[in-house]
Amino acid sequence: MVQSAGWRFSWAPTPEVQLEAAKEELKAVNAEIKAVNVMTELEAARAELEAAKAVLEAAKATKAELETAETVGVASGEATLDSVIG
Repeated sequence: MVQSAGWRFSWAPTPEVQLEAAKEELKAVNAEIKAVNVMTELEAARAELEAAKAVLEAAKATKAELETAETVGVASGEATLDSVIG
């Protein structure tokens, strides 16, 4: 059997093929970056939400304390600011 050396060649991708491959890889990297950024923003938003909930609970507790103090003051006959002014 005779083999012809003329049929042997090495395949090298053309610049166009290389460009398309690079673009696809860039898309994949950008998608991963976006996913990481979204996760980072989500974690920050969750932390901000938890802080806001803590502030809300503190405000509710303060309001309840003020209402309790006002009720105790009125019940004990202490003058309230409203009764002194008006």
